[in-house]
Amino acid sequence: MSKAKYKKDFWYNEVKGKLENVRNDLEKGARRENFNKDLQVIYNEFKKEKTLTPDIKFDYVESLTPDKISPDIVSSAFSYIDLIRKYYIAYSNNAKDRRESLLTRLQSEDSEGFLRLRDMYTNESLEEFVTNKNETDKIIEFKVEIMQKLDPIYMDPKHNFVKAHFYSPEKKVFGNNMDTFTINVLVLWFMNIALYFALYFRLLKKVLDSGDVVMGKKLKGSE
Repeated sequence: MSKAKYKKDFWYNEVKGKLENVRNDLEKGARRENFNKDLQVIYNEFKKEKTLTPDIKFDYVESLTPDKISPDIVSSAFSYIDLIRKYYIAYSNNAKDRRESLLTRLQSEDSEGFLRLRDMYTNESLEEFVTNKNETDKIIEFKVEIMQKLDPIYMDPKHNFVKAHFYSPEKKVFGNNMDTFTINVLVLWFMNIALYFALYFRLLKKVLDSGDVVMGKKLKGSE
């Protein structure tokens, strides 16, 4: 539901706005200063979206460049993002139906247990924190790409080795997803072991001593 909300409400409006700017410039015959940048953002987002939704076709991605763009291609791009939006509306509705079905089943099987589970693990303050609910900017543009700031707790990490966005529930290790808590604990243990060996073998002292030797040789050589 979170992924669908981002795509159909925020991503769609952002890309649509940039397409409208491009179309207006083409109609006027005068390109704004941000014309090429807007077109690059659209190109990057379409490339990513084609990977996520390969069944929705758009054959003009490579034509989204300043020298190839045309009003017909922009019209096709509008049709494409409308299809993307419809896809994520259906995606959201399906997710809502699945959630409601699960809640209904859990409540019917054990109503008291369900309420107890909710009371034990629901924390509204924490939910606001990890979903950036109080953040005014739900979407930003960074390095000619559109970046999501909405619901980081539900986002998947993009990097294949440990690095991930803030509040990411999982991190990747050689492409395999692992719980963030587990990865963070392993990283802390690795750092502690590395520091232990550094202290045990006095690596810092040896590095400093070797620096003094090098500096001493340089000073003698200069004399």
